[in-house]
Amino acid sequence: MRVTAVQGAGMVYVRLLDRLKQNIESGTHGQIQVELLTNGVGGGEFEALKDQIRGRVEGGWISVMTLAQSLKAFRALTLPLVFNDTDQVVQFVGSPLDKAIRATAPAKNITILGYGSFGYYGIMLFEPQSASAKKFQDDALLWMKDRAIRVPEEGWLESVQEKLPGKVVRVPGIDVKKAVASGWVNGLLTTPELMANQEWMDKASHFLNLRHLHAWSVFSVNRSWLESLPTQQRKVVQHEIQVMCDLALKGGLAHHEALVAQWYTTQHPQVVQASWDRMAKFLNPLVLQTAQELDSMLGIQGGVRRVRGLWEANYGVQQNPHSPPVNPVATPVFHAEPTQGQKLASVMLKNRSNRSERP
Repeated sequence: MRVTAVQGAGMVYVRLLDRLKQNIESGTHGQIQVELLTNGVGGGEFEALKDQIRGRVEGGWISVMTLAQSLKAFRALTLPLVFNDTDQVVQFVGSPLDKAIRATAPAKNITILGYGSFGYYGIMLFEPQSASAKKFQDDALLWMKDRAIRVPEEGWLESVQEKLPGKVVRVPGIDVKKAVASGWVNGLLTTPELMANQEWMDKASHFLNLRHLHAWSVFSVNRSWLESLPTQQRKVVQHEIQVMCDLALKGGLAHHEALVAQWYTTQHPQVVQASWDRMAKFLNPLVLQTAQELDSMLGIQGGVRRVRGLWEANYGVQQNPHSPPVNPVATPVFHAEPTQGQKLASVMLKNRSNRSERP
């Protein structure tokens, strides 16, 4: 069993692969040997996904951003401000919407066995400390104005970020350090976990804690290979991967929270919050249009608009008056208990004067 992961062992979900290897090999009494192709040894994510579809590798971690380009239904997981706290992310797994999205994967001869997380996106700024004297220090959206933000080379991320303040710029990964050092790029759209191990982290001045996009990863396997396994071996593989994914999801989220909490304490970089209310106004048209397309694609019966329902449940932003409402008696996307995320949201939205502003 060849398993790929583009990232290295600095990521929570990648570190768990060593345990997966041991557990599968011992659980199958050595009948399945696992070869780990991490840190890009198996190529980039597109190559790894193609190899998995064609059966050249048996499984691996793929970011949802990459997967959504081949399986459009997974775009639902990349909608901004839809999965904005840990409880919502965890409750989504195994929900009716999750099952409907996963059901599209066999079209590419893959099976999705679970999810991981590498946190939430924000913007890491590299600016002189004198900039901290600016009057809008406590408003991340104002910090973004007139700043050049490098976004990873992914079309959807660019589409989302272009709706928000700031100038989106494209810089190849190999040239990012040079662009930051020259001042041509002021900040990077990234996650704390992706940045924490970078040698130039000490040059970061501020982290704009947008938390508008959750960085999902999925663990998928070649469907034909999985179904070809003897029943007992298949059960071992599925069980061990699902256990790993549970740890990867919750552990990745916990690592994100720990890093941001550490930065709050050390003030290096300084953490600046953003109003989700204000971001929702910028992003509302893009989200509703994409959600409508996704709900139509998923073919959900009875007028239940599950994807759009997630957005409207969070924000209730005024929708197009000609679009039909979410069915109020429909089966819910998932049962949402009161969450810690709601407390976080109340903090992030504390500047109530922003609620009346228009982008």
